[in-house]
Amino acid sequence: MLSETQIADNEKQAYVVAQATNEQLTKKLEDAEKKVDQLQDSVQRFVTSLLVEAFGVLSLSLFFWVGGGGGWVLSNIQIGF
Repeated sequence: MLSETQIADNEKQAYVVAQATNEQLTKKLEDAEKKVDQLQDSVQRFVTSLLVEAFGVLSLSLFFWVGGGGGWVLSNIQIGF
């Protein structure tokens, strides 16, 4: 039978391992979020360049919050070249 000290030591060790695992997973998540942001930026630049090249138009879709219970609104803006 394990003593209370042994049980406490085992639990402390399990906590240390879990904490290290959480730190590793948090770092991986942060790295993945950075990659997603970079990919979104690249796709946006690519689509914008295609629109300008193909149509001579810069088309922007903007979401913005309208207060007073209005909610989210999508606004399309086109700028001709």
